[in-house]
Amino acid sequence: MSNNAGADAAATERPAVLPLLLAAIPCDQVLRDRDGTVSVIRAIDQVRVEAEGGDPPAAMPMTRLRQAVFLSFLSDDYVGPATLTITWFPPGGGSHAVAEQALDFLGENHKINVIGQLRLVTDQVGLHWFDVAINGHRLTRFAIDIDYERAAITPPAG
Repeated sequence: MSNNAGADAAATERPAVLPLLLAAIPCDQVLRDRDGTVSVIRAIDQVRVEAEGGDPPAAMPMTRLRQAVFLSFLSDDYVGPATLTITWFPPGGGSHAVAEQALDFLGENHKINVIGQLRLVTDQVGLHWFDVAINGHRLTRFAIDIDYERAAITPPAG
């Protein structure tokens, strides 16, 4: 083993302490009540893009999608600032940072709920993966399967 390989492994090692991830849920909507209670409305793991018209394209055209996401963290033994990132991995390859937010963890039972909107522009159908990371260390992944449906409209017979 060369010295460089050891240095690379040390650079990517998971730190001893990270906040705990309680939830990572793509959904239609997140409601927050006055008392702080959160309701996640309609968890989503699949999105269907529909094209209508006389001659809809065979392949999905470039489409803008907005997807709500709810994340919940518990400080536990982690105290201090942290950077939350969500990275999108479309099925065609590559990656795109779609969210970044500074968080401040206070330790013990301190919870942080993050309610966000992912804004995506894609023409790719298939499984889209999203990594949720704190300080560059992935805590989990979730996926959204994007499907395309052509709905050709035929004029009424007359």
